[in-house]
Amino acid sequence: NPSCIVIHSTIKPGTTKKLQLRLKIPIIYSATRGVHKRMLFDLKRYTKFFAIENNAPRKKWASTSFVNQMKKCKIKTKKCLAQ
Repeated sequence: NPSCIVIHSTIKPGTTKKLQLRLKIPIIYSATRGVHKRMLFDLKRYTKFFAIENNAPRKKWASTSFVNQMKKCKIKTKKCLAQ
C-alpha cells in the first residue's frame, strides 16, 4: 500500500495524468538525467525536475516528502508545473 508513487523514468506524455486519474495516491513524475556509467555523479550534478498533477491528492505532502528525500541524498530539486 504505497502512499505515493514517483516515476524516475522517461515516459510517453500524458502517462502521469492517466495514472493520476485512476489512482487515489499522488503520482510524481521526475525523469532521471545523466549518463549510466557516471550516474551517481550526474544525479548530484544536475537538478532533478519533478511535476505533480494539480488534482493529485495530498499534493503538498507528496511534493515536500519528495524534496526532503532528495535532499537527504544531496540531490537538488525543482518543481515544474504539470501540463
